[in-house]
Amino acid sequence: MNATETAHQLTSRNFNTRRAQIGKNLSQLATASGMSKQQVSQILSENRRISVATLRRISMLLWCPPDALLSEDPATVVRFPLPPEDYLEVIKENREALGFVDVDRIPSFSDFQTLVLATTL
Repeated sequence: MNATETAHQLTSRNFNTRRAQIGKNLSQLATASGMSKQQVSQILSENRRISVATLRRISMLLWCPPDALLSEDPATVVRFPLPPEDYLEVIKENREALGFVDVDRIPSFSDFQTLVLATTL
């Protein structure tokens, strides 16, 4: 992070870098998460602080662990493997179990990956 870059700008850059890398638009992320396109846009922008729970949900949508999304090294998010083709469908079908409905149910990123990979294989 350079001296003039805020933590919000850094996080926003990482979010949008990863979103571009995985080739998903805001509408696709919103549909999978059950949020509106505007809500997802606000979360991915540098204008809004996000909670730990929201960061964990966004990490699922972007198929990248939360710590990578917060990294000061922008290459961290692009080094993470790409998601399975239909992972957003798995999120959409399992919103409640993944904590998109109930914050107390948000799994760890590795548990989320295990669920998706077991469902898509």
